Amino acid sequence: MNVRIIMKKLIAIMLIFLMLFQFANSQIIAKDKQLHLGTGTFVGAWSYIIPSEGTGLKHIIYGVSGAAIIGIGKETYDYMSYRKFDCKDLGATILGGVISVGIITGVKAIFKSHKSNRVVYHQNKKTKLFVLK
Repeated sequence: MNVRIIMKKLIAIMLIFLMLFQFANSQIIAKDKQLHLGTGTFVGAWSYIIPSEGTGLKHIIYGVSGAAIIGIGKETYDYMSYRKFDCKDLGATILGGVISVGIITGVKAIFKSHKSNRVVYHQNKKTKLFVLK
């Protein structure tokens, strides 16, 4: 993979993470749920870019399941340590993954449709005119 592409993806992930963390911070939500949402957003976005090939569905499954696995792991750790498994924390982590995957999928769809609607000109060899391809 090209270093430039990787850097663009990392910047996009960080921007999404910061926007959602700021949004969660401005609402009346418990600090623990905000952290779970932010972590789910970050892990979901990071997991989304793991498969380099495949359909969009594969990326979506990786993104959401990555956030779910991290959430389940964290809540299992809390249960082993404190005897408390909080389903709301798990839901906040998974919701963060769903939000980041939704944003990335939407942005990719917008750029893909914009790229396919771009006007491309090429020179016709017989008439030396520019025609729409």
